[in-house]
Amino acid sequence: MEIKGASVADGSILPSLPFFAGSLAFLQQELQSARPRMDQLNQGFANEPALTARLLVVCSQRWPQTCSHASAALALLSIDDLRAALVGPLGSPYANAVNKDSHYLAWRKYVLEVARIARSLARDLLLNEQLAYSAGLLHAIHMIGSTNGGGLNDFPEKKKSSPLASLRKQAFAFIASMPSGSSFKDSALFIKQWGMPEILSNIVQNCEAPLEDDENISPLAAVLHLAVWRACISSLGMTYSTSTYPAEVALSLGMDMDMVLHQEPIRWK
Repeated sequence: MEIKGASVADGSILPSLPFFAGSLAFLQQELQSARPRMDQLNQGFANEPALTARLLVVCSQRWPQTCSHASAALALLSIDDLRAALVGPLGSPYANAVNKDSHYLAWRKYVLEVARIARSLARDLLLNEQLAYSAGLLHAIHMIGSTNGGGLNDFPEKKKSSPLASLRKQAFAFIASMPSGSSFKDSALFIKQWGMPEILSNIVQNCEAPLEDDENISPLAAVLHLAVWRACISSLGMTYSTSTYPAEVALSLGMDMDMVLHQEPIRWK
């Protein structure tokens, strides 16, 4: 499957994805100031999956396999590089007040929630929390990306869903309505073909079944798995927590259910 997008001078492929128009305006305004604030730029990119993807692609063109999160890219790229990254065909801009029923808004809310949970769990485990955040932000990027000039319908229907994929469809109506909503590997393919670091695509590719390869268990893939699960049960209600809890994945990280849920242990009398 070949993924098409806007080409740049060296032949790399940049993603063309929907994004909030306000996020782009905020970043462009900050970049026009005499002394752009790095904390504001980092926040602006990190809250917009499409623009984060573009930033990582641009950075990876010069420093392959180096930029796996927005902070790393901002540390390496010049202000002129950042300005250039935000021009040209970027995708479809959305406005809060106009597209309230858009699938994109539901998708964006979901991936931001997963990214924040993944970052929090990674911090607890002393893992790379910025990499965990990027993986959460981009783990479902295939659902809004276009392939071969088309959209989601270009992906074949998956014949078999994992328990986590089925739970996502239960939790989020917009995922249930999308034929490709059960797969994380399509997003990993986007990430890989766009030239982002392999470590990022591997986390996303393995997050659905992080224990499948016993010899090469990826802690951050397991973290992302738990983050998706937590986002799902938050949407469905906590009554689903015990029946769907991925105990083996949590135990592989040395975490119990209270730690995964970030709640105080039950004090039995």
